Amino acid sequence: MSSTNSTTLEQAKMTEKQFPILGAKGKIKSVPWRLVEPHREQAMQNHRQSLEQLASRGGLCWVELFAVMQDWTWHEFEQFTKTR
Repeated sequence: MSSTNSTTLEQAKMTEKQFPILGAKGKIKSVPWRLVEPHREQAMQNHRQSLEQLASRGGLCWVELFAVMQDWTWHEFEQFTKTR
């Protein structure tokens, strides 16, 4: 990726609303809010908090975010991990 494209991507990330990743290490500390928004109801079901509340408390860890974005309950996520 050219430095111009990299700069443009960084600028877009700075202006786009982000959802934080709780305890994130490394370069990726958030994801675009637009990726999480369609799964708002699942986040509420799994965590009994709105996306805004979760974000204000540091977001979701990668595992929690994965489950929410798959539209899985915790039980469904546990079943998935047992089969792996």
